[in-house]
Amino acid sequence: MSWNDTTYLEQVALASMGYGLGALDGISGPKTTAAKSHWLNDRRGKGESSYPPASDYASMVDYYGKPGDEFELVTFEFPYDMKLAWDKSVTVTRSRCHRLIERPLLAALNELLNTYGIEWITKHGLDLFGGIYNDRNARGGSTKSKHAWGAAIDLNPSDNGNRTKWMQDEIGEKGFATMPIEAIEVFESHGFKSGARAWGRDAMHFQLTK
Repeated sequence: MSWNDTTYLEQVALASMGYGLGALDGISGPKTTAAKSHWLNDRRGKGESSYPPASDYASMVDYYGKPGDEFELVTFEFPYDMKLAWDKSVTVTRSRCHRLIERPLLAALNELLNTYGIEWITKHGLDLFGGIYNDRNARGGSTKSKHAWGAAIDLNPSDNGNRTKWMQDEIGEKGFATMPIEAIEVFESHGFKSGARAWGRDAMHFQLTK
């Protein structure tokens, strides 16, 4: 990581408002990320009890702001290289997400890497990136997708699609999704709701909501 003027100015502003983040070093590390998250929570009158928010539209707006507001997005680097799910020749090293999911998302991905290793990740297609931010409605519906806030990530969509059933005892069997229970449990431990467990389908999908 290297010095960044914008990050330094953000750190100065956060420190002046009383958000402790250690050294003003121009490097966007975990302390800076946490301070920005606390500032955003306080700005919306939120405390720790609001994390993660409920998944209804009003709760999403109250916590994350309006869908499609790219001011709330941050760019981050993946802890391991991803491949674009629909064009595996394209390597993806970074993406954008809502500011308030950056820390738990990176924590979940790092836990997958540190616990299971890159070979296990690639074996299960957890390096196949299906997207995070996309200002659109939910598929087949008139309400906003959680992707419209940049508050959800899709992994390995071809094997874990919206209509593909997921059952823990049938993982990878014919007609069933392949998302491993270990990955689901890691994401859940960091506050994410799994489509697999919530709806028995859409196993690619993890959103930071209750």
